[in-house]
Amino acid sequence: LGDAYVVEEGLQEGDEIVVNGTFTVDAAVQLAGKPSMMNPSGDATSTGHDHGNSSSTAEEERTPDETFEISEEAKADLGKFLTTYLELKDALVADDFDAAENQLALLESRFKEIEDSNFDEKAADAWEGYKTQLERDLSSIASAKNIEALRESFDEFSSVIIRIAAVFDPLDEKLYVQHCPMADNDQGADWLSLSEEIRNPYYGEAMLTCGEVTGIVE
Repeated sequence: LGDAYVVEEGLQEGDEIVVNGTFTVDAAVQLAGKPSMMNPSGDATSTGHDHGNSSSTAEEERTPDETFEISEEAKADLGKFLTTYLELKDALVADDFDAAENQLALLESRFKEIEDSNFDEKAADAWEGYKTQLERDLSSIASAKNIEALRESFDEFSSVIIRIAAVFDPLDEKLYVQHCPMADNDQGADWLSLSEEIRNPYYGEAMLTCGEVTGIVE
């Protein structure tokens, strides 16, 4: 009804409603093993993604919408890392494996440059959880021998990057969370982009515009 909606059930007066970045929140709920839009049962093994077999991390224990103010030094380190991720994504969009390998090597270097000491106590606990996942995913993606294998590993890696962007907000620019329903054997996969325009890194030129914007990090 214009800007109003009829709510028949499920909400009470005063409840807060997510209107932006819903996919990012939903992904965090999934990681915590709670019922979500993509996984109503709350069974962490039924989402189609393996988020690792280690014990619960600080990331999984936080509330889904928790964010952290971080130092300028930490923001600079994470900003360089995230910018290199975006350049890796662009190389996949361009079907350029050599360029992707170069960006991946730079990404590993940027990761090593992130100083844990630049995060205060609460943010440091959160970063430690993400850091463990990044180490695992970077190892997996670095072992790719061709662009197809690299794209397969890019899925899980992007999921972690999206959550880092939402939680720490290291870039001053608006970022778009984008989703391809056909990637990962039709399970769907996500990525971050500086542009609202869809340029699919999982298929490149073969299905360049396949996908949609599912959230915004700003």
